[in-house]
Amino acid sequence: MRIINILLFSTLALFSCGGGNKKPLEKIQVQLQTEGPVYNGSNTATGKWKPESGAKVRSVKFTSVTISGADTSLSGLAGNLVLQLAAPDAAMRKIAFFKGTVSGNSVQLTPADDQDDLKDFFKGQEITFVVDYDFLPEELNQNLSFNLEFNAELVTD
Repeated sequence: MRIINILLFSTLALFSCGGGNKKPLEKIQVQLQTEGPVYNGSNTATGKWKPESGAKVRSVKFTSVTISGADTSLSGLAGNLVLQLAAPDAAMRKIAFFKGTVSGNSVQLTPADDQDDLKDFFKGQEITFVVDYDFLPEELNQNLSFNLEFNAELVTD
């Protein structure tokens, strides 16, 4: 019985160590835009990015997300940001968020705790980044642009 337990434990340890290859994605830039005019209340900015195709992605985890103003400071313009991913073959998923009013030209979002099943977004297809936010002034009669920068860790076979 002891030998069976040792073999079972050894087999489990061997398979759990096969974590795949970790590949960092660092300082990935995506341009996001809201078509103007922009009015007070809930608004959306979107931008597209295509990951490299190739190795089979087993998992993805966003480690940092920053949004900054492309043309203007975000201070007093935006609040309560939520970043989501959208793609043709995957259900939209929340990635990161910020609660409160942005004070400054950039804001660090908090990555979501639950980032399971993001691998479907990284199959080489185009990903749409969607930022929902509250626009605070009454209106802006032009487009509003954002710079999105993120770091993530991919685990591939």
